[in-house]
Amino acid sequence: MFAIIPFGIIWGAVAAAAGLDLLQTVMMSVTVLAGASQLASVELLKSDAPILVAVVAGAAVNLRFLLYSASMAPYWRGAPFRTQAAAAYMLFDQPYGLCAVRYPRQPQETPVERLAYFLGSAVAFTLVWHVASALGWSVGARIPMDWGVDFIVPLSFLAIFAPALRDKPSWFALIVAAGSALLLRGLPYGLGPLVAAGIGVAAGIWSESRLAGKEARS
Repeated sequence: MFAIIPFGIIWGAVAAAAGLDLLQTVMMSVTVLAGASQLASVELLKSDAPILVAVVAGAAVNLRFLLYSASMAPYWRGAPFRTQAAAAYMLFDQPYGLCAVRYPRQPQETPVERLAYFLGSAVAFTLVWHVASALGWSVGARIPMDWGVDFIVPLSFLAIFAPALRDKPSWFALIVAAGSALLLRGLPYGLGPLVAAGIGVAAGIWSESRLAGKEARS
């Protein structure tokens, strides 16, 4: 929560600076529910990038959710479909990070118990994100950016996912994404990191499927 509140405030402030009104800011949080994607899309629109570029960039950032879904599916299998569908809407970084660390340590839990843990954290995170978005739109412009508050965004991601880097596909995806970001830093509209994120996700999926194939053959 200490990370998501300033993250949400930053989003609200950026949205206000881009010309979004309060309703548009909150509704984008409600419908997209992915801070990094929201920031990427709005920043591109601020730089007069075409709308299609902004949409594709936001989708590229959210490609990581494919990995999240693949990771959670075995733990939730057998739980009621409606409950899984509700959880899927809130399958973003913070609650996923908590569950990715907890589930392997609690193998005795049932799918329903695992979903209950996820929903308990996800609902809290989601509500706080929406409130922080509105607060950021209202007061974010008064926060001096030279305080470096925007550093909370990458810092929060590091805090969430560092404990989850436990296997080879995770590290492979990280290394490929980081290397791609360096190689593609000259792309227009600041698209380098966004394209690199997609490449990293694809690399992780490929590595995991290859590892699963080796285990099946052995």
